Amino acid sequence: MRKYSHSLIKRASAQIDLSLVLIVLISSVLSLFVLYSAGDAQFFYVKRQAIRLFIAMSTMLIISQIPFSWIKSNTLWINLGCMILLIWVLLHGHTGKGAQRWIDLGFIRFEPSELFKIAIPLLTAKLASQSSIPIELSKSLVIMIIIGIPIALVLLQPDLGTSIILTIAGLSVIYASGIKHSWILIGFAMLFALLPIAWDHLHGYQQLRIINFINPEN
Repeated sequence: MRKYSHSLIKRASAQIDLSLVLIVLISSVLSLFVLYSAGDAQFFYVKRQAIRLFIAMSTMLIISQIPFSWIKSNTLWINLGCMILLIWVLLHGHTGKGAQRWIDLGFIRFEPSELFKIAIPLLTAKLASQSSIPIELSKSLVIMIIIGIPIALVLLQPDLGTSIILTIAGLSVIYASGIKHSWILIGFAMLFALLPIAWDHLHGYQQLRIINFINPEN
């Protein structure tokens, strides 16, 4: 039994990036000190955040044991599951501070949009791998339309920050697939041309966030 346990631990540790775990641990500890300072030296917030960090890191270690071959072959199903959760949020999600982003399980609330930070790069990489390198423009447009659906659902919550992160995550994979630089420049030109229209459709607090980001002294 001891030999089997030792073998299991050895196999599990071989699939863990120790440098990544160390970085996460250091960042987490530092964040707890910052939270302690910002929370007027109250341990309540530190304790609550420490529990969340423990759950998150445990989940990370468990997921790291899943063979990547399984994840690759089930990427479409993973994205479909995440999409169902996003639709559920729009219909029955928990609403807080003017946004409907969470699924309330009673003992914990979570945002399905966070899952797409992993699911979208996986899906984009899978679709891009089925194309020639450098990736064709038509294939890139198809991929952008596919990943644009969950991004649009996240915008409806509304959650501008996460939708921007998801867009960057998807486009980064397309860029890494070797799309021509000329098409990238055309895409940026179209984006800047649409900025005035997009600005008018933002909520007031979203506009203020962007203004304060550009001008922190505002």
